[in-house]
Formats: sequence, structure tokens, C-alpha cells
Amino acid sequence: MTTQEFVKKMEKDEELCQKMRGCEKPEEAYELAKTAGITDDLDVFTKVMKQLNERASQELSDEELENVAGGSSSSSDAGKAAAAAAI
Repeated sequence: MTTQEFVKKMEKDEELCQKMRGCEKPEEAYELAKTAGITDDLDVFTKVMKQLNERASQELSDEELENVAGGSSSSSDAGKAAAAAAI
């Protein structure tokens, strides 16, 4: 599974999101991703996750802004946030 596929899987799996949020280092997040079946190496994983984090912090839709203002989030948002947390 690629890193992009892992992120999609994580968006649907709250338990996996929670585990990713608990990772303090990129290497910990990568080890967790490997146990979930990721096949990319650490460099690719880190690069993709950093790009995701940068994109997520720059591109918020009107709906996402409303969710943030209202304290709501979707599982997709949670997955992306968890993915980026350790990177």
C-alpha cells in the first residue's frame, strides 16, 4: 500500500487515527504505517506526509472553516490531521 492509500485508509479508521496522533516522531508514525501494510520507504512516507500537512494547513474550504469555527470535524479531517501530527 502506498502512503496515499494509507492516508485514505486512516481517514476511515478512527482507531488508526488515534494511534497516529500518539506518535511523537516520524519514525514512530512510519512503523505504525508499516504494520498497517505500507510499502513505501521512510523517505517517501515522510515526504508525502509533509506535503499533506502543508496542503492541509493552506487549503481550507469554506465548509472546513465553518467546522473549525463551530468545533466540528469530519473523519477525513481527523485522518489528515493525525497523519500530519507526527511529521
